[in-house]
Amino acid sequence: MRKLLIAGFALLAACNKSVEKQAIYHPTEKEICSFGLTEFNLTKRAPVTYDEFAVRRKSNPGPTVPPATTVPPATTGSSVILLDFNGHVVSGTSWNSSGDINCSPANLTTEAVSEIVERVTNDYSEFNIIITTDEAVYNAANTLKRMRVVITESWEWFGQAGGVAFLNSFTWGNNTPCFVFSSLLSYSTKSIAEASSHEAGHTLGLRHQSSYDANGVKISEYNYGLGAGETGWAPIMGVGYYKNLTVWHNGPNSISSTTIQNDVTIITSLVGLKMDDYTNTTSQAVSLSSSLDGCINNSSDIDCFSVNLSAPKNVIVTPFNVGIGNSGANVDLLLKIYNGQGNLISTVDNPSTLNVTIALDAGTYYFSVSTIANQYAGTYGMLGKYNISLN
Repeated sequence: MRKLLIAGFALLAACNKSVEKQAIYHPTEKEICSFGLTEFNLTKRAPVTYDEFAVRRKSNPGPTVPPATTVPPATTGSSVILLDFNGHVVSGTSWNSSGDINCSPANLTTEAVSEIVERVTNDYSEFNIIITTDEAVYNAANTLKRMRVVITESWEWFGQAGGVAFLNSFTWGNNTPCFVFSSLLSYSTKSIAEASSHEAGHTLGLRHQSSYDANGVKISEYNYGLGAGETGWAPIMGVGYYKNLTVWHNGPNSISSTTIQNDVTIITSLVGLKMDDYTNTTSQAVSLSSSLDGCINNSSDIDCFSVNLSAPKNVIVTPFNVGIGNSGANVDLLLKIYNGQGNLISTVDNPSTLNVTIALDAGTYYFSVSTIANQYAGTYGMLGKYNISLN
């Protein structure tokens, strides 16, 4: 068992593809993602405690009602990705050439599910898309603008793989889901979160981001990224399991070295981007009194804030994260400080971390928050949530 679990975390990259024409509604291209596991974890653990309502409360703080009477929020045209941890019977889809598929629950703890939801939400935070665990939200969405990610222990019906999806199936409208196999991924929270964003990406039309040599010969089906530590980078559609900073990418995909796949453009063409949350000029800067959440929603996005400090304070800008070392962050942040006349007086960047901090004396200031390239990654794809606060 120990050997199997260790192997389960040795996530390398490999992928097999098959093209089928048996689909009920569409010719289908299937992406079968084994993630290079030479030995999967085949031992399923005993059931663990999972409180679905607790996950919803954490994802949607504020007044709540029991799940049975939850009223779906207005989606205002948003697309929906349902992360389904509860088990599901798949029928009448392109997967069902041999009948119904009975998928058991993911068998993950409440804490693990909450973290997976937070990570996937951050990956898609710049897009006009809702990440939810609420079946009612999925059911209320336009059938041509939704996807169910079935996260399950049940892999025997398909075979050993980390996940599987039909390319472009997001808009099919026939409830064809994609799958992530929790037990085969050794119940690893990060691995399951990365796989969930990755498989949903396939349904939105994304192929793998691949690696090629100088002669255009494919080295690897997946781009493994670069670096290590907090700023180590990899594409979401590559292998994100070893790197902290996993983002959407603009690079050669699995077709050829000259077939450049712009992940953000492709996803945006289907679901759109959210409106910018803050102005990019100091003249219209939003007043910061204590703490504000923001989102970098394109590679040139700049968010501006103003403050009048009556005493010295620390200004702290932190990317969304789920733990130590800014785990799960999608942005490397840059903070610029301007005086009351709008003149730049300081630029703050920490090359070894994704967050920034500066101590300021009393006075009137303007701040701008944006992203910055580091030794491993450019700003393309550095899109996601952050917080700016005074302390």
